[in-house]
Order: sequence, then structure tokens, then C-alpha cells
Amino acid sequence: MVYGPPESMSDKTKDKLARQAKARRASRAGGPPRRVRLDLDVRRSQLLEFGKRFFANHAYDDVSIDEVAAAAGVSKGLLFHYFSNKREFYVETIRAMSLERRRATEPDPTLSPGARLRAALDAHLIHAKKDGAMYVAFCGSGAAISPEVPRILEEHREAVMHYLLENLGISKAPPLLRAALRAWMFMVEGVCLEWIANPSLKQEDLRELLISGYRSLLQRTLELEPKSAHLINAMVQARPEQGSPDRARSRDGGGSRGETPATGGAAPRGAKATRGTSRARGES
Repeated sequence: MVYGPPESMSDKTKDKLARQAKARRASRAGGPPRRVRLDLDVRRSQLLEFGKRFFANHAYDDVSIDEVAAAAGVSKGLLFHYFSNKREFYVETIRAMSLERRRATEPDPTLSPGARLRAALDAHLIHAKKDGAMYVAFCGSGAAISPEVPRILEEHREAVMHYLLENLGISKAPPLLRAALRAWMFMVEGVCLEWIANPSLKQEDLRELLISGYRSLLQRTLELEPKSAHLINAMVQARPEQGSPDRARSRDGGGSRGETPATGGAAPRGAKATRGTSRARGES
């Protein structure tokens, strides 16, 4: 049996065959690692998706890592390949849920500010109800399992703060405005937790409740800090989106003179007067 090129081959042919053989070996050596890397990422994502469903129906302290692995259909060794222990698997599941919600609620630049807010709220409400027990853990109870969970929640809130400021057209909020927006975030989380506990509530009602709270907080902020008027006047006084309850009320003649179209409340001190209030002043 001949294991190498025949001796009768020319040196040129031998060199060519050697180069071809070397190229084939390099190709085989370079191909698999890329495939393995892809498989690792896909498998980890699948495990995190499983984790959201599993921990939504099983209390963390009630299951062992062996039970988690068995339910996932993998060996404990494979689970340990991706996560050092059950706690890390749980924490990374929470983190994945946070990132998924951020992507879902990222503002759509093609929409008006009011429509962006409604779309983001609808997405947040839907995801919160879908995740159920995991959302409850995300908002507080998970802190007893790992101090990393509150840090993930704070990172999430900062991302939402960025979205809200972007929606207002500013990059940095004065302290009072930031406090108002933070308060509203807690209102959103509280409403979501209430919906999970009481599924009979209607999503549309909860969304409009949150929008009313948002506008009221902005309006009150403007009253307390008139110098911020140029930052938030546009949102407070923006006309309601087509089909919103506020627009319907305005069309039906609801509201009183001196109310801003978006909030249905008295125009804040320091805010620009609407046409209705200007006429009212001229008549008096």
C-alpha cells in the first residue's frame, strides 16, 4: 500500500498535493469550532427559555438541580456546563426575561410620543401577565434568592428611564422630573402585579389608568418646577391619540374650560395657555 505520493511524481506535483492536503486539514480544523459555538449559544438560549416556564410553576426552594435538569431533559453535567449552580441558572433566567422585555418595549420611532407610550405599555402588560410568577420574582421576591436580582431590576428601570426621556425628547432629567418618572415606574409594576393576581382586570383599562397617572405626574411636576416647562409641556399638552378615551371625551364635549386636552385636568401654572383659556381670559 502506498502511503505517500509515488516517487515517480515530480516535485511540483508533490508540492501541489501537499498544499491541497494542508488546506483540507485547515478547513476541517476551522469548521467545527464555529458550529460548536453556535450550538452552545442556541442551547443556552433554549435552557433560559425553559427556565422561565419552569420557575413560573415551581418555587425555587422546592426543587433541586437534579429535578431542574430532569425537567429540562438534559443531564446535570450539561446544565453545569452553562451555569455553575441552580442559583446562577435562576438569576440568568431573570436577566434573560428583563432583556426580552426591554426589546419588546423599546420605543418605535415611527410613532408619535403618545402612541409610543401606549404601544410600550401594552407590550409590558402582555409580557408581565405571560411571565406571571417570574415577573413577581423580578419585582421583588427574587431578592431573597440572590442579591443580583435587585441589581437586574435596577438596570431594567434605568433602561426604561432612558426610553421615557427619549420619548420626551431629552437626554437628562432634572431631579424632580426623574423622581416623578421613577414613581410612575413603580406604579406600572404595581398595576402589573395586581393584574397577575386578578386576571379579570382588562388590559385596556389598566393601560389608560397608567397613562392618566403618567400625565398627572408630569403635570404636577410642571406646577412644582415651572422651569421644566419647556421639557415636558409638549407631552402634557399633546392632544390624545385617535381613539383614546380622552379624545372621545373631548369630542363629546367633556371636560371644562382651562383643561389641557391630554390630561383632562386644570392647566398647570407656567404652562402655555390653550386657545380655550385664552378666549376665556379675553371674555372676562
